[in-house]
Amino acid sequence: MNDLNIVNAKLILDKKSITVGVSIKKGLIADVNRPGRLKPAKETLDAEGAYVIPSFTDTYNRLNSVEELIDHQRAYIRGGYTSTVVIIRSRDDQSLLSQINFLDVIPVIDLLFFDSNRATSEYVYFKPTSLTELDKLRKYSKKITKIYLDLSDVIAERLANERDAIEYIFHLLKFVNRIYIYPITVIQGVRAINRLRRKGIRVFCGSNVYNLIVHTKLAEKLPKDMLEGLRIRAFTHSRLLIKSLRGKSINALGTSTSLKNNIASSSARVLYNLVYEEKILIDDFIQALSIAPEMIFLEREKKIKVGEKADLVLLKEGKFRVLDGLEDLSVPRGIFSGWDVRANIDAVIRRGKILYLRGEFLAT
Repeated sequence: MNDLNIVNAKLILDKKSITVGVSIKKGLIADVNRPGRLKPAKETLDAEGAYVIPSFTDTYNRLNSVEELIDHQRAYIRGGYTSTVVIIRSRDDQSLLSQINFLDVIPVIDLLFFDSNRATSEYVYFKPTSLTELDKLRKYSKKITKIYLDLSDVIAERLANERDAIEYIFHLLKFVNRIYIYPITVIQGVRAINRLRRKGIRVFCGSNVYNLIVHTKLAEKLPKDMLEGLRIRAFTHSRLLIKSLRGKSINALGTSTSLKNNIASSSARVLYNLVYEEKILIDDFIQALSIAPEMIFLEREKKIKVGEKADLVLLKEGKFRVLDGLEDLSVPRGIFSGWDVRANIDAVIRRGKILYLRGEFLAT
């Protein structure tokens, strides 16, 4: 599994879909491109029909306006991506989303906040923390035709049983017409997805390929028991966190004291566990956040002193190619004009023109 290409997945692009391939090297996603443009691999898996969802918004921290939702998604919109998945936590959220007519929004209902008997949507969102909790879906199976299954906490708890969960729901949810699975560990999940499809179940998986940020040096620090599970998950959502920082929905890398109790997103929990519980990423703190480390610059860098608080603005200069080889889609200059960050700096490492900071980074 260290050299794998996954082909024929569909990426939603401007309310249409294009076929893409995903390259896996050493257990990490190394490239997303047209299938014919991927570098050859030892093994190729066919994920025909699977959808890659390029954006994900969780309204755990309430969205107060249409503008705020747009701000969450502005990079995707400017880059040509107009599809997004939104977890609806209340009727107010549902009303707000109805005002968005240029986004192809997939609404998802959270069972904890919504009575399925009164819900007008046919989508139901369910987020188990263990495989045994999947049994709770039995009482909903006859009332819904689509279910959105979030298995991220199963992975976060190190169970690494995503494949087992996917196969289990086939026997459990015989009345469900479509199953949306988020996220999907591509190495473990594609074969299980294909087996479900052969049995007639319409399964779609979102793996947020557009958000993938991987750093091999950091991945090498992960424990061996995470090799096939949490290893990929930890680095597929780094960009989601840094983007959420701009929208002020969660703090970077979970440095907020309330984040451990009120997780705004499952990816935040995974990185929180890795950074603060496992203590394995501290030495390369800023790299876990970088869209590309060589593209990140720190304004007023001369004022940064170890042991003092610093007001920073993270800037990304130039253009960033969204998906090389698909189309000439780049995020225009200025789209990431800067994130205001409050930092408690423990160490400053200078490598050439780039500064790597170790410490706490808080949204301001």
